[in-house]
Amino acid sequence: MYKNTLVSLALVLLATAGGGMYVIDYVDVNVADAKRQAIFRSQRMEADWRVSEQNISSRIAVAQDNLNTHVNASQQTQAAHSEGVDSLTQTLEILDGQHNSTAMELSRALLSQEEIRKQVQLLQSESVAVLELLGEMNNDLIILRTRVDVAEEQIREATLTETEEIMNSIYGDGWDVDSSLATLQPCPVLPLNREDQLPSLRRAMESSRAAGMHNVIVTFDIHEDGSTVLKGAESATAPVSLIHAVRQYMSGLLFVEQETPLFGCEMVVKLDIETSRF
Repeated sequence: MYKNTLVSLALVLLATAGGGMYVIDYVDVNVADAKRQAIFRSQRMEADWRVSEQNISSRIAVAQDNLNTHVNASQQTQAAHSEGVDSLTQTLEILDGQHNSTAMELSRALLSQEEIRKQVQLLQSESVAVLELLGEMNNDLIILRTRVDVAEEQIREATLTETEEIMNSIYGDGWDVDSSLATLQPCPVLPLNREDQLPSLRRAMESSRAAGMHNVIVTFDIHEDGSTVLKGAESATAPVSLIHAVRQYMSGLLFVEQETPLFGCEMVVKLDIETSRF
């Protein structure tokens, strides 16, 4: 029985050893397979990691390029903006300087214009005063001329009376007073063709700038046919152009025909430049 027990125990040990060997072989196979799978997975994971690393590096490079591009564009934009601001600032400074210069020139021009206006007003006041003085002088001359005319008329009448008495005492009462005393005859004052001669004189008055009243004293002779021979024309205020126009006006006048010529006739031609009347 003891022998049987030993045999049984040996069989059990053999069976157990065989089972253990089987288990060991099974475990070894599974461990090798697991190791291979682990190595494969590790290699795959390493490959995937490398691909991922490359993708990440590529994305980082692209992002870096984009960032550099954006930074360069931002720097260029900032530089252009700075240049634009500097240019605008310079332009504004130039415009401000021009504005200040223009304002100063305008101010000087206004001051100069105001000074000129004051001088013109002063000259106008002085001109008015001179014209008033000349007007007074003209009035004095007219009064003086009137007195001279009256005195000449009185002298002429006295001379004529005295001459008549002398001639009557020499030749008797039948001598011809008109033919002998032609120079002592009173001159006519109303020409026949006055209206025909006025247009040229009126045009000269309208074109003249010598405002005011002007008196032109004219001396002339009258022939038997009524034509005039101008001897002289003078004025204290009238310009040369108006005096020349009066000379032409007088030279073209015709009076009533005379039996004897008339010498030393005088006439005052009054010219009002403001209203072109005389």
